[in-house]
Amino acid sequence: MTSLVKKSDAIDEEISVYGIADDSNYVKIKKLSSLKKNEVYISASFADKYGLAAGDTVSLDEKYENKSYKFKVAGLYHKSQSLAVFMSIDNYGKVFELKENEFSGFLSDSKITDIDEDNIATTITIHDITKMADQLDHSMGSYMTYFQVLCILLAAVMIYLLTKLIIEKNENAISMTKILGYENKEIASLYLLSTSIVVVIADLISVILGTLVMAAAWRMMLFSYSGWFTFRVTPIGYAKMFGFVLIGYLIVMVFDFQRIKKIPMDQALKNVE
Repeated sequence: MTSLVKKSDAIDEEISVYGIADDSNYVKIKKLSSLKKNEVYISASFADKYGLAAGDTVSLDEKYENKSYKFKVAGLYHKSQSLAVFMSIDNYGKVFELKENEFSGFLSDSKITDIDEDNIATTITIHDITKMADQLDHSMGSYMTYFQVLCILLAAVMIYLLTKLIIEKNENAISMTKILGYENKEIASLYLLSTSIVVVIADLISVILGTLVMAAAWRMMLFSYSGWFTFRVTPIGYAKMFGFVLIGYLIVMVFDFQRIKKIPMDQALKNVE
């Protein structure tokens, strides 16, 4: 393995380049040994961050030398979260001019006991892999619950102000319908049904637009940092975004129904010219 640099306007980022032995138990890429000298697979995270796809050419540079390499992307490897390039160990030796059968390290899924401890580059446990996510969940996870409640309240307040304005402007008409014998439930359905349709449509549009805006903002923010986390929204996430606004609207409907009930029948008669 060696580290090269991907240069960009935002950051010069280290990319790990791996030479993989045939039939590796750790990086399983079919036909890796059949690729040409400068053909490689890249991690899906690398492709996502820099907008790369199969057939593209990526240029990487030595960190401390004035030397660059150009690789043609033969495919994507989806089982690596790091920004990495994978090539056969034979092609690796040719590209980086290693001696025959020379290698800089190997992977093991069990504790290594038969070599000097100083020769072990790193030991990675499950905790090492998940500790960043665990830390984020510990420090920010509870805030997300507060944001969910805040979003419901903000949605309720905004919708309440709009529906309040609608009802106030139609107080005379609502009073007249009461005189004509309509019940409060019928009047509420008459005025709130159209509002409900608009809220549902606006909610769907806001979920889609909100996701697109967040994805763009996330990409801009993370592009200035080393590494990459793909922006994803789970189906339950979409359901929550849609549902929170509806919950806020249901709260508002209770207040709107009480407001309609309080409008007296003589309201229309008082304003008759």
